[in-house]
Amino acid sequence: MDNAPLNSKHWYTVLTAGMGFFTDAYDLFIIGTVTALLTPIFHLSLAELSLLNSISLLASVIGALLFGRLMDVFGRKAIYGTEMALLVIGALASAFTGDFLALFLCRIVVGIGVGGDYATSAVITSEYSNRPNRGRLVGTVFAMQGFGLLAGPLFASLLLGTGVPAGIAWRIMLAFGAVPAISVIYLRRRIKETPRYSLAIKGDLAATADAVKWTTGQSVAVQPEVTGNGARGRGPSITSRVFVKRLIGTAGCWMLMDVAFYGNGVSSQIILKALFGKASL
Repeated sequence: MDNAPLNSKHWYTVLTAGMGFFTDAYDLFIIGTVTALLTPIFHLSLAELSLLNSISLLASVIGALLFGRLMDVFGRKAIYGTEMALLVIGALASAFTGDFLALFLCRIVVGIGVGGDYATSAVITSEYSNRPNRGRLVGTVFAMQGFGLLAGPLFASLLLGTGVPAGIAWRIMLAFGAVPAISVIYLRRRIKETPRYSLAIKGDLAATADAVKWTTGQSVAVQPEVTGNGARGRGPSITSRVFVKRLIGTAGCWMLMDVAFYGNGVSSQIILKALFGKASL
């Protein structure tokens, strides 16, 4: 797996995971435009506006922790795709809400799905990648966030620019977040269990060989002496000092970056209005 040449199965995994990240960014950032339209319709207070803009981000923390743990317990394949199904349900339900509370609850569901996708797609891509191209493949998946972020304002401009009433446009914007998610659920359910999970966690030689053949097209003989608890027992625990330092370092830097990235992105409508008071959506 580590030395396998880059092939179509690697890009299949990247496409499947990347469309999830595209959807995540769209669903997280489109709410800024939606709340700008909804403020006069739902008569949102500043507190309600802030809650709608931020609740999915908070819920994504729960989703990442929850789905990350579920993947460790039940396997990558068993869980992969359920987070997108949850996101679809939340996005579609959001489009049919009629008040602040209903939309707030639906955005929680969306956030849990987004957080679940962050955890599952990053792991799936990393574990299926070969060593020479791992950074490139994982980076490509994360780069899809940029396209999702861009798609929101463009789609909103298209709707409003063609004369769609604001009272209908915000519903279409939220519902559209389910479209790319639906398109990849089937693809995700077809992905086999990752060979690294099958080997290191389950010790399943047949499943490991099957996944390697699916990825590389080559049959391999998996050695039983390096599987299961034996492989796990030789490694340091996640709570060991070396891993804790790395976790704090990477997660801490990522959090600081996200404060600016998501804060400015989701609240861009408010920021622009403060800078250019007469500017309209």
